[in-house]
Amino acid sequence: MKSLFLKIVLIFAVLGSLGANKSDNNTFVATKEWQEIKEGQKIPPGLHVRINLTTLKKEAKLLENNDSEESNKSENHALSALPEEAISTSSPSDAKSPTKSKTKHLLSDALKRAPRDALAVEHSPQAFQKIKKDYKMIKETYDEMRKHFKTDAEIITKIVQNVVNVTTQDSYVMEPEHKIKWKMDALNNLYHMVDQIDNGVLFVQIGGLEKVLLPIIVNETDTTLRVQALRVLGTLTQNNPKTKIAAFENNVGEHLSRILMTSNDADELSAGVFAFGTFIRRFPIAQERILSTSGSQALIDVLKKECELKIKAKVVTIISDLVVERRLLTELSTENYTESKLFGWLSANSFCETIETLIPSNILELLEQSDIMEDFVEVMENTYTLCNPQWPRNSRLFHTLTTLYTSYLRTQDEHKLEISERLKSLIPKVFDNGIMRDEL
Repeated sequence: MKSLFLKIVLIFAVLGSLGANKSDNNTFVATKEWQEIKEGQKIPPGLHVRINLTTLKKEAKLLENNDSEESNKSENHALSALPEEAISTSSPSDAKSPTKSKTKHLLSDALKRAPRDALAVEHSPQAFQKIKKDYKMIKETYDEMRKHFKTDAEIITKIVQNVVNVTTQDSYVMEPEHKIKWKMDALNNLYHMVDQIDNGVLFVQIGGLEKVLLPIIVNETDTTLRVQALRVLGTLTQNNPKTKIAAFENNVGEHLSRILMTSNDADELSAGVFAFGTFIRRFPIAQERILSTSGSQALIDVLKKECELKIKAKVVTIISDLVVERRLLTELSTENYTESKLFGWLSANSFCETIETLIPSNILELLEQSDIMEDFVEVMENTYTLCNPQWPRNSRLFHTLTTLYTSYLRTQDEHKLEISERLKSLIPKVFDNGIMRDEL
């Protein structure tokens, strides 16, 4: 710190010397000894300049040979700026030495006598008062803002309470369009919050599932509200075992199956498939209960509907994922959750017949959308053993797959080339004992 202060003082001294009165033609004549620089004198370049901290006068002398060494400049300037009695060769760690104490006293005294403007430090009481006033204002503003800060738990609890009050109490009178907008705002806020595991668990614990979501999903007549409620449900049960269990206990699977079987609205079907998939994945008990009854039929019904192909791709992705899950459980000797059970449910609802019709009838769209075709290739790879009696003899399916393979192979699109490789491997597996052998 001492050395730094001395450097600062020296810089101001040099600047001051350069800004001396230009009208005076007197030039400072340097020698090897320190000499005082008179007011208005010009200082030739190449001199060693200092401020004597005892007299506070500017002094200069000729540079000596050892002064030109770069590594010693700072130390030489610092030592030359001190009186001789302030220079000590004692150890820096010897804080109690008389020499160090005297040095500290001299520096402190020099600081007191140094011109305030030379140090560029503002000591104005008015400035300090302004700083204090600004700080107080900022603190008051922050404290006021903190009164309005709410945690996620507080917000979720408030939303649930408000929805329940508006729904159940006659004192809350709203126009229908206002009530729809108000509920939509509540669902939008929940959608962005319940994806966090702790928030989702809290939402279920305070009754949000049965008091907010299910009444809208089951009884609401406005489609936009039902769609958003389904999206919130899907987010709520995604990778959250506790919310999955709560949904299972509230018969969510049956409600979702009914929506998939009865709805023809594209947005509602898409949101319903999303919620169904997040709820049933990695949940074997729910799979047993739902897929063995209406769940499998609901999934196959979506594949038969007149709806967007990307919605159907979501369905086959769910089926493919469930097959893989069951296969892993079978390998773990979990007899209650075998792959064969799932195959039985799918077969009972005409899965194989639906797929062998669906792919050829959408060949033009599949030629362009390789990402959707990838989902169908995936499900065929995982279920071709189930559909072995039907698919190998279906010439239309065979020609569709070979056409897709050839078309993808001729492009420069990396993803389509990747799908063509998978089709090259899939086609012999599916048709080796059927139409492929007959045509060869």
